[in-house]
Amino acid sequence: MSSLVLPRSAQVIAFAIGILTHLGVFIRGEWHLQAPQLVVIHLALVILPWLARILIIPTQAYAIPWDILACFSGYLIGLFGSISIYRLFFHRLRSFPGPRLAAWTKLWHAYQCRDSRNYLVLDSLHRQYGPFVRTGKYQAVLRCQQIVYPGVNLSNQPLTMSSMNRSRRNHHLPSRSH
Repeated sequence: MSSLVLPRSAQVIAFAIGILTHLGVFIRGEWHLQAPQLVVIHLALVILPWLARILIIPTQAYAIPWDILACFSGYLIGLFGSISIYRLFFHRLRSFPGPRLAAWTKLWHAYQCRDSRNYLVLDSLHRQYGPFVRTGKYQAVLRCQQIVYPGVNLSNQPLTMSSMNRSRRNHHLPSRSH
């Protein structure tokens, strides 16, 4: 029996399709909101060709489709490689200082804050990188105490309700409604 084996050029084409998918589709919008649908679609990209092969050559029903998996791997490498290069070198937040992994994925920051001490992580990042720090692929954090409560020097006096109320009165900020 003959088997269908995809040529090496199919992997290269799949790699190019991965890059084009990023540049044509995923570079726009917030796709993380559709993550479950995207996983299903990408799984279908592997399962449907395998099912088509089973229909064409029924004797290969239990054979592992290495060539299909190789093409899908080429697609994923092209897609994630393009996304990584874009986020690290061409994204509009690329000039903000911060950890390189933070520019690539928000998972780095989530891992650092796994024990619910985000304020300590941000404090150490600001000490290392300055007042502007990139903490995620689409997020930069600014540390400026005067913006939080004008007139309250957070580094020299404790933040209390009376100091916040005094700051509101001095700067004509609206009071908190209960």
